Amino acid sequence: MFEDGKDLFSRFFSLCTSVLMLDTPRRTIYGVILGYILEVLAVVIVWFGFEAPPLSTFQYVVLGVFVLHFRTLFEMTFGKRKVSEKYEEQFAVISQAEAKGLSKAHVKLQLLQVCQTALKDASLAQRMQEELAKMDKESRDD
Repeated sequence: MFEDGKDLFSRFFSLCTSVLMLDTPRRTIYGVILGYILEVLAVVIVWFGFEAPPLSTFQYVVLGVFVLHFRTLFEMTFGKRKVSEKYEEQFAVISQAEAKGLSKAHVKLQLLQVCQTALKDASLAQRMQEELAKMDKESRDD
């Protein structure tokens, strides 16, 4: 059904949207906000008689998202990232609680819950991939 180029593009697009929306949604939201702030700053700069780049709102938003996802792009390119940000944040909270005197038993329980959540997420992602592969195979057979 797909030519190789389109199939490759759709996989790349799927990966990008997954990273932007599912893996690091907070960065994406802040990037959109940063884009709007940059647009407002450009308007203010023009009011003061200076020149600003003639970008559309969409281009400012893309710029903001790119700026905030620069770390994500770096990590994906060089493979530095080992754990999703969601889990990094949970580990940081547990570490802070441990530093404030949370018992070792509670720390272990919290870490176990994070690991269980990660396993459920991975299982769900694998089932989704299997379902997508099945749908792709069925569409190719038609």
